[in-house]
Amino acid sequence: MTDTSQNHPESDVDQVADQNAAAHRQRGAAKGTASKFMLFIGASWARTISELIVGFVMAPLLMGSFGLVLFGLYMLIVHFTAAMVGPLRVSLTQLFVKSMTSATASGDDRRIAEVLTNVAVMAGVVGIAFMALGSILSFLAPHLIDFPAEHEIHVRTAIFCEALVIGMLVMRNPWLGLFLVEHRALSFNFDTMMLRWIDLTSFGLAFLPFGWDTFTAFLIIRTVLMGLHCLVRVLLARRLLPAARFRPSLISWKAIRDLTRTGALTTAQPFTGFAFDVIDHYLLNIAFGPIFNAIYAVVNSLRSYARRFGADASVGGEAISADMHERGAHETLVRSLLASMRLVSGIMLICSGMVAIFFGPIVDVWLGAAMSKDEELLKIMTYEQAIDLAWIFVLILLVGGVLMEVCIAGSRFLYGMGLIGKYSGILFAAGISKILLAVSVTVLLLSPWELSFLGKGGFEATLLFPASTLLCQLFFFGFLFPRRLIKLANVPVGRYLTQVWLRPLAAVLPPLAAGAVFVLFIESWTLWHLGLTFVAVGLAFIPMVAFVLLTSEERHQFFNVLKGSWARIWAKLGRKPAHEG
Repeated sequence: MTDTSQNHPESDVDQVADQNAAAHRQRGAAKGTASKFMLFIGASWARTISELIVGFVMAPLLMGSFGLVLFGLYMLIVHFTAAMVGPLRVSLTQLFVKSMTSATASGDDRRIAEVLTNVAVMAGVVGIAFMALGSILSFLAPHLIDFPAEHEIHVRTAIFCEALVIGMLVMRNPWLGLFLVEHRALSFNFDTMMLRWIDLTSFGLAFLPFGWDTFTAFLIIRTVLMGLHCLVRVLLARRLLPAARFRPSLISWKAIRDLTRTGALTTAQPFTGFAFDVIDHYLLNIAFGPIFNAIYAVVNSLRSYARRFGADASVGGEAISADMHERGAHETLVRSLLASMRLVSGIMLICSGMVAIFFGPIVDVWLGAAMSKDEELLKIMTYEQAIDLAWIFVLILLVGGVLMEVCIAGSRFLYGMGLIGKYSGILFAAGISKILLAVSVTVLLLSPWELSFLGKGGFEATLLFPASTLLCQLFFFGFLFPRRLIKLANVPVGRYLTQVWLRPLAAVLPPLAAGAVFVLFIESWTLWHLGLTFVAVGLAFIPMVAFVLLTSEERHQFFNVLKGSWARIWAKLGRKPAHEG
């Protein structure tokens, strides 16, 4: 005992009471955290499924109405701007959530308003800068992009409108972040889901007689609807936290400078995603031409489906982690960190495994008819060779993709703990290393030197790009980042390996084995075959999730959330659940 406890024997009882009370608070916090996680994950998956449906419908509509060339130019502009602006948007959101969570915990209305005001100024400067840059680039479009002369006005308009949209989305980011701060998962994901439905609505309205051609009408209507949507979301977000008001008198250039310094570090995670997800797509086109670019696009689409479901399992981690960190609930925070990484690991493994196992049947059913008859493809390789090449691409990329998404899930919690300076250097180094390796591969492939080991004459050389990706991911996300995370979170290595890898692997191996059996015994695949086998594998995965991937406490919380949701639905219908009748 301490000196104090020796002088006051009742202090021992007080200490035990305090410890029991703390444990009770931790358990209560854990229960609330589990519910918040499940709401964030469910809402994110609903958004992802909705976006996939809209994307599946939109692609053939745009292609059929505007033509393949104009569709390709539009997607190039949207993809490029999204990839370039993504790091800044994510950075602003993370910066705002962390700062505002700390401000709300203090209960100081002035500090809350100060955070929103200064982050809003930063977002406004960035948004206006992108609008101005887009206006300049729209005039320089003929010097930057190769396109037919008859589409010049379309390309200029597309660049200008996309710059306006991106600028507005960036400027509304601080208010959107309030939904994360207040743990409004449904509202936050509804906002991002609506962006895709605006695209579909704009396409339908574009056929009304506005006096413009359909493509121009689509761009203008989309820009106007995006602006109205941003305005409505800002007005709704203001009601969440009345103290969060924009007050010009609270603008502090010192605070903005400090926020900018922190915000620069938060670009590490989205910059890494840009380096690993986007750079190969462009460099393959430079080194090998559009056919290989198309093959990689198929690979990237299927890989992104697996990645999105896994990444969604950690959405909101920054806000939840920051909240627990402010309350001093360290043990609950560590459990939540490992739970999030375990869920992401399990979901990434099952989704990636299904893509790898069913890749051939998926491509056959989805694109086989078009690819097997494509004359440009057949000049370079057979359809079977293209499928084999794409499958090897997928296998290489999925392995590193699982490692990276699991580490990014962990980084969200470390960010909420205020430890971004301790790990951001690893993420920046990973992204820079990948870019340097990919550029080096491109230079070697385009060089006049005879380097026989590169296999320039065959399409196997394209595998150098995913190989460089895997090399970086194995080192940075398979070794360096986990080592840093274990040290920062003070987690035993054995506990980390069991929670993040052994339990997820045990949960996914049986259903994936069942999927492999289907592939071996089904010779001719149709859409019905794919749908039924996916359902079968999913049903086999459900009990493994419940009894292997989730802990007993998490399982209990999951059923409580379902029970509460069911009760709310019945209450809105004016009825009572049967067990209450």
